[in-house]
Amino acid sequence: MGRYSVNRIKISGHNGDVQNTFYFQGGRTDKLAVVFPGLGYTCQMPLLYYSTLMLVDQGFDVLWVETNYGMNKEYLALNEEMKSEWIRKDAIAAWKSVMIKRNYKRVVFLGKSIGTVSLAALLQERSLPKDTRNVLLTPLLDNKRIIATLQQNPTKKSIFVIGTADAYYDPDALKRMRENARNRVLVIKGADHSLEIGENVSASIKVLEKTLKAIGEFVSGR
Repeated sequence: MGRYSVNRIKISGHNGDVQNTFYFQGGRTDKLAVVFPGLGYTCQMPLLYYSTLMLVDQGFDVLWVETNYGMNKEYLALNEEMKSEWIRKDAIAAWKSVMIKRNYKRVVFLGKSIGTVSLAALLQERSLPKDTRNVLLTPLLDNKRIIATLQQNPTKKSIFVIGTADAYYDPDALKRMRENARNRVLVIKGADHSLEIGENVSASIKVLEKTLKAIGEFVSGR
């Protein structure tokens, strides 16, 4: 096999098969990353695409769970509770489908925006390896379920990355997350929900570099 292959795996979700892309290392590895995109922020967009390349370079298998809820009329017609249940079932189905591929001992869950809801849902699973780390990009800090789940799992390390121009930016929620010494918080002044600085391309690229560096250090650190 080459360095890695790009395949798809069978994931039977809440409403049929879940679209996905699986980056599978050619050699042995015990490291896995599962990526959950945002409502309109796909895995092919900068934050998630370059995070994936970095994780693959660090020897991780990487699963993109490409749940495009923003384009699903059935999903959008539901109330918030039913939406959360749909997300939860898809996340668990993805985890159960990929965890059997190898004996993974280090796992990273990376969620962007609504993808942090999927991430929080998985933290309630008992089958998670001890070394499970969470990367929350522009998390929905107004979602009490996310905050409560993270507080109930204090042994899991998490990093939060959000901008001050993001509608979900909540200094008080971040302060509570900082109370756990295992958590890291990166607040980027002026960055919006896409972690971009308005129309300033140069500044947005610097934010991307800063974010990737923080994720890389968090994932590879002890």
